[in-house]
Amino acid sequence: MSRLDCILEAISNDAKHPTTAIRRELERTRKKAVGCMLEFCPEELIYAAGMLPVGLWGGNVELSLVKRYFPAFFCAPVQQNLELALQGAFDGLLTAVIVPILCDTLKSASQNWRIAVPQIPMIPVTYPQNRKSRSGQAFLRCELEDALKKLEQINRCKVSEQDVTNAILLYNRYRQTMREFAERAAHHTDIITPAVRHSVFQAGFYRDKADYLRTVQELTAQLELFPQTKGRHPIALTGIALDVPRVLEAMEQNGLSVAADTLAQEYGQAAFPVPDGDDGLTRLAAWWGQVRCSSLAADPRKERVEYMIRLVREGRAQGVIVSAPSFCDPEEYDEPIFHSAFQAAGIPHLYLELNDAPSAEQAAARVQGFAEMLP
Repeated sequence: MSRLDCILEAISNDAKHPTTAIRRELERTRKKAVGCMLEFCPEELIYAAGMLPVGLWGGNVELSLVKRYFPAFFCAPVQQNLELALQGAFDGLLTAVIVPILCDTLKSASQNWRIAVPQIPMIPVTYPQNRKSRSGQAFLRCELEDALKKLEQINRCKVSEQDVTNAILLYNRYRQTMREFAERAAHHTDIITPAVRHSVFQAGFYRDKADYLRTVQELTAQLELFPQTKGRHPIALTGIALDVPRVLEAMEQNGLSVAADTLAQEYGQAAFPVPDGDDGLTRLAAWWGQVRCSSLAADPRKERVEYMIRLVREGRAQGVIVSAPSFCDPEEYDEPIFHSAFQAAGIPHLYLELNDAPSAEQAAARVQGFAEMLP
């Protein structure tokens, strides 16, 4: 087995078996784990407090106990996370969980978690939508300061300004590493299929970033040893997440490769570095004002639409897939705008709502139909 194959196999195993990967990291680092509910959590604060941030993006679990807390028409990953917690999957694994309040769904999730899972402390962080104003960033700084104090109490430690600065430096290096990987992956689509690309981003949620960035750096260097290839149908992805194995398999089967993405679960996490400054919390608050091309970050200009159209017009992609959990209000609000803009520009476009196994099979069939539309 080649070195490249060894790296990809290890990454795939971590992505497929997150609990195993997290437990191995906890044993290796001797840290406590703090869960990060979905996207844009302030992971730097967790790391600065000497703990391990781990991503909570749901999982393949039958929804039963969670029905006492959420209606059926509710974001699937949020329901899956609470179901896993109610079943005890996080007991002995997570010391706390942070919920970024980015939408009404996550607001409800934070309050239900507090009641349903009292043994795992929940730390809410409310993200303002007036995110570029001085007052909005001052508000977010206060939220981050409060979260940091709670993390200090949980881990019985005192976090210095240097600790926060060091964590920001590490995460900025990690983001740069993931951006470099994404750029290289677009030129090696025979090796980095949609499923493999997703695994590389996903495994990062379960590994210590200081260690994992070296793994991804080696992977990127290994790719440079192979001739470049371009997929038959390069496409651009946007939305929240496209993490359903059956759909990723259907993309590969139908010749679709990923040229670029702004998915919140993937490139969206790495797209923007934390800006420079003298105060770590202020820098993290300012970072939120720089996030673009996400339905979760207020943008009256809908820059995301312009960006996706530009990717197609520049020849990097032949079409666009928007992927979101069922009943994701922020994405559903943007979809009519996408539809009109892409139709006017003559750009093939597919909107996927992903929820459970039946929806995955339907989505796979729609992916095949979408591929047949491409030139």
